[in-house]
Amino acid sequence: MACIESFEKKEESIVLKIKITPEEYCEIGKHISNLLLLPAGKRSLSYSLTTGKLGNSNRVMVPKKLLKENKIEHLPKNVDAGVFEIDNMKYMLIRLEGDKKHIPIFED
Repeated sequence: MACIESFEKKEESIVLKIKITPEEYCEIGKHISNLLLLPAGKRSLSYSLTTGKLGNSNRVMVPKKLLKENKIEHLPKNVDAGVFEIDNMKYMLIRLEGDKKHIPIFED
């Protein structure tokens, strides 16, 4: 997970120096613009969304193909999410997997 090493405020912009993992560096690749930097802590992902099957309008649906391609074997019943507005565009960040030691997962 990336973290900010330092920042410098200039006239109309802020220059960030960030520390990232090798995996994040590979994801970025040669992209040097249109990058999105969002906080992913509990405070920022303040919504708890329910995942599951069709039939309930209060559910986040994730295609099985997407889960399989990303090697996500088990989708938790509740996931943390946050909505962010940047440059008049809204983004939703959802944590599909991760350590949630405080929430037990029961399987058949």
